[in-house]
Amino acid sequence: MEDILEKLGLPSLVSKFRRERIVPSTILSMTDDDIRILGIEAIGDLVRLRVMCREYEYEEGNAAGHGSSNSGPSVASTSGTSDRPSANSIREERVRLFNPRGARSQSKKKKTPQGRTWTVQFVIYFPC
Repeated sequence: MEDILEKLGLPSLVSKFRRERIVPSTILSMTDDDIRILGIEAIGDLVRLRVMCREYEYEEGNAAGHGSSNSGPSVASTSGTSDRPSANSIREERVRLFNPRGARSQSKKKKTPQGRTWTVQFVIYFPC
């Protein structure tokens, strides 16, 4: 982790990362806000940190014999957003959690109440 921070020009954060026991795999599972709490404020530094940690994990996986491809991490995996759920999956989960009857109940038209029919009776009163 120290090498990555030094390559980013952030050697002052090495002691904080060591104290918090932050390793590259931890960075990949942290949110942007979590990383900002550690002292990395710039978006560019944050993205480069994720990319370098992902590359480090890939290289460690290959060194341990877990990876079989020599092409390196894909471009899509270095975008920094692959760790986050998509907006569509968040919406679907929210619908599942807060709409237990499913989406079909929204499209189902409610039964409109029938109007009451009135029967009129005329009473004719003749006084005697």
